[in-house]
Amino acid sequence: MPLHLVAQTAWYAVFGFGLVQLRLLTALFGMLGIVALYRWTLRLTGDQIAAAVAALLMAQDNILLWRSANGRMDVMCMSLGLMGQAAYLAGRERDLGKAILFSNAFFCAAALTHPNAIILFLCLAATVLVLDAGRLRLSHLVPFAIPYLVGAAAFTAWAMVDLDGFKGQMLGNRAGDRMVLLTHPLTAILEELDLYKRVFYGTTYDPSKFAQLKLILLATWVGGYLGQDTTAEGSGLLDPDVMRRHTGSRADLLQRAQRLLLHLHCSLLRGQRGRTVCLAVAKRATRRLAVAAVAVTVLLSVAIMGKRVLIARDGSRGYNRLSAEASRLLPAGSHLNADAAYAFGVGFERVVQDDNLGFKSHACPAVIIDPGLTPDEIENLRREDPQVLEYRNRVLADHYKKVDRFLYLRVSCPPGKHPE
Repeated sequence: MPLHLVAQTAWYAVFGFGLVQLRLLTALFGMLGIVALYRWTLRLTGDQIAAAVAALLMAQDNILLWRSANGRMDVMCMSLGLMGQAAYLAGRERDLGKAILFSNAFFCAAALTHPNAIILFLCLAATVLVLDAGRLRLSHLVPFAIPYLVGAAAFTAWAMVDLDGFKGQMLGNRAGDRMVLLTHPLTAILEELDLYKRVFYGTTYDPSKFAQLKLILLATWVGGYLGQDTTAEGSGLLDPDVMRRHTGSRADLLQRAQRLLLHLHCSLLRGQRGRTVCLAVAKRATRRLAVAAVAVTVLLSVAIMGKRVLIARDGSRGYNRLSAEASRLLPAGSHLNADAAYAFGVGFERVVQDDNLGFKSHACPAVIIDPGLTPDEIENLRREDPQVLEYRNRVLADHYKKVDRFLYLRVSCPPGKHPE
């Protein structure tokens, strides 16, 4: 998506080009997201302590720290969505039309950064319906639509600059879940449910004997949800008197639905942020229980971060070895087919990322770095585009020689393919 690339261009123009600058841009959006979460939680709860705890937990979250250091667009998308939420809550009482306009401007920017913005948008929709459904008028469609019309025009202009390249990039995602999410909603829901098995129990290709400890985080999400205040008296959802008084109440059901969407939104971002809001707003929890829950959460994040640092160290060594070997084998004027990250080790002008290994581009590079597909990717290709899967397997087996882990040297080209 284009907005992260545009932001990089402006950022490099001011601070210079480099990997450190790229990561600092992501870290900046990480900090903006923490501030936005603080403002959002403060507006929702009216409690500065709850907002401060939410911000603190998010600031130490190992998922956010990890994503804020790798230069991807995920954190920028998340932060723009959180800023949209905060903008709506900040302005809805003074001028609902402006609040809708500015909040959706942030959400349009988030969508131009990463498709996961749809998750954040659904959270905003729940917020608007719960708080202001009775105030909405047809005239509010105008401020709602303006940002998306402008964004759609900008997106179209960007795609038309190189339509073939645009199609190639988008079709290159067919091995992943993105295309399946669009064309098979039920499959997407089932795969999302399967995600939690992988998160809390691990899988054959992402094993972890400590994965079950993450169930503690799930327990804090549920505990925070059940312990939230729902009345002016400050009683939580588990209070029998509150349950009797509010059973069947439309407003109470809407509030519960909104909270559930908020928690789903956070957890669907593949992190531990779901427990942030839940735990922060659990006002009725005892002080000792709250402190213990926060301490366990922080300790888990520290332990996971330590494990990731060790894994990253080994990964860095492997990356440097493969980059050096690929540079040695790559003939002058030729391209390496590899993940775009290898451009830093081999050279930006020498790396082309083609996940289909030339099926659509007809290219036959001299060297390929291919770590293989995950089981999910294999299943998606088998269902969506079996020809690509068959071609990938055949070209690596018949036309390339494996010289190192993930590193392949060309022996011959498939019929109709052009050597590079």
